[in-house]
Amino acid sequence: MGMKTILIVDDEADVLELLKMRFAFNGFKCITAKDSKQALKLARHKNPALIILDLMLPKTDGLQVYKILKADKRTSHIPIIVYTAKRPENIVKKGQDALD
Repeated sequence: MGMKTILIVDDEADVLELLKMRFAFNGFKCITAKDSKQALKLARHKNPALIILDLMLPKTDGLQVYKILKADKRTSHIPIIVYTAKRPENIVKKGQDALD
């Protein structure tokens, strides 16, 4: 069985490198995206086994990316873990709305 591919999406290079190193150390192949446009393209063309998605992305935020991925037949099956470094008071509500 081949290595599982994980798509990691974050606009901060340090965070991308740290997550990539940790997952690679544990046997995963990692691809990275620094913005939503690149993330959507890679998700559609590389079919990762998992997406790790930062909520705070420039231009199109992570919740919008999540909605787009879940609405697309090519990517709706991919599990997505979302995270954020900041905790806006309404982040839980926004997350719940994205899941509806």
